[in-house]
Amino acid sequence: MNFVFADLETSGANTSFDCVLEACFILTNDKLQELDRIHVKNRLEEGLVPNLGALNVTGFDVNWLKQNPSPYQSNQILEKKLLSWGPVIFLGYNSQLFDWVFLSKTFFRYLKPPYFLNTKGNKIGDVLPVIRAAKLVDNSVIETPLTEKGNPSFKLSDLMKHQNAHGAVPDTEAVKTLSEIIVKNPKTKPVWDSSLMTLSRQECGDLLTKDKVVTHTEWFYGRLRMYVTKFLFSHPVYVAWATTWDLQHSPEDYIKMDYKDLKIALSKAPKVLRTIKTNRSPVLLNPSYGLKTDPYKIISPDEIQKRIQILDNSPEFLERINSILIDNHEEKASKPDKENLQPEETLYSGGFASQTDSTIMEKFHTVDWKERVLLIEKFSDDRYSFFAKRLIYQEAPDVLPQSFKKEIMKNIANRLFSTSKQQWTTIPEFYRSIDDMRNKHEKDEKIMNKLEEYNNFVSEIEKKYEAA
Repeated sequence: MNFVFADLETSGANTSFDCVLEACFILTNDKLQELDRIHVKNRLEEGLVPNLGALNVTGFDVNWLKQNPSPYQSNQILEKKLLSWGPVIFLGYNSQLFDWVFLSKTFFRYLKPPYFLNTKGNKIGDVLPVIRAAKLVDNSVIETPLTEKGNPSFKLSDLMKHQNAHGAVPDTEAVKTLSEIIVKNPKTKPVWDSSLMTLSRQECGDLLTKDKVVTHTEWFYGRLRMYVTKFLFSHPVYVAWATTWDLQHSPEDYIKMDYKDLKIALSKAPKVLRTIKTNRSPVLLNPSYGLKTDPYKIISPDEIQKRIQILDNSPEFLERINSILIDNHEEKASKPDKENLQPEETLYSGGFASQTDSTIMEKFHTVDWKERVLLIEKFSDDRYSFFAKRLIYQEAPDVLPQSFKKEIMKNIANRLFSTSKQQWTTIPEFYRSIDDMRNKHEKDEKIMNKLEEYNNFVSEIEKKYEAA
């Protein structure tokens, strides 16, 4: 199966409200030889203010933010290209938590199937957990500089030390090169192969059901860890999670506990239950890897096997654990709901589009902008009506009826001029960031000039919407 390596540079870190400013996708065969690529550059989406921190990382100037094609226009080109390559395996760096989420929400806002990257035979993965696991297997696979806290740094720019880091093209090429390093090393090639076996929730679930015991690699608190775990069952509420037992702990003492004591014990550290998120492409290795490490290597193979058999032969105990997980979920669910979500934040909570709305979306992208106006009120879901109005406002505002235009401009103005802390970047927040940067770099003429350009750019946005 072919691979597609990808990287996004965005206007900020919020996956619901920011937009893609640059993207690169490189198609390779299964030997990682390049076959094709696409590179798109976008201006800032109308109605947004960029995050100054993101601009400092990417270095995009005001001309970039103003003069490139719109993100929606590039999205149309990008989607067509990616469809022509499929089915493929999409790989990025920290992509499970950012790039793939960002793209899904972008497609959602642009009235496209949001899960395009992992449907129609496509799969999504992430090279970051693979290189972390590879580092556990062979410490010499790549040099990892240390952070201030003395932990290994897995920032792509630290690992690859490539020029123009935080540009979509060099970063995508760096991810591809990093993958080649893993594949070419005979000690870490099995890690790469294992990672390709858990790219979908179904594949991961099948592997756990078949193998039962695996080495699960995890990263938290700045450290890499291996856990040898026994699969128990799929989580009773979160179906994309697998509940496993950490075999460094004997289940014997826990089986004797009553329901109340067991519930308390399961909540305490060290955790005996470990969750594997099967929809996040976890790296699951043969148990032999983890059994060579502390604390498992001091436990005899016979004792490990005994613990596995106890869990296999204790259905009532597993049922109690299952019930406790349900109770924990219901207790959390009974807490007061958060504030009402904005439409852009409802990809997961709002459910799938109806067949009727999906059909209208498909038509929306095939007709001219005047005809798209007629489709706005045909959506049964208000989210899609809102997205349609906003897209038309961004791409062809002259065809939008005045009432809709005022509605969208008012929505944008309310967001941009908010004085409260928001998920998106507000104008007051941007100006505060500019002032902070000026105070830090007042003697650097080059930086001060760039900050002035950014300030003037946002000032133009402010003037456009202050009377809305």
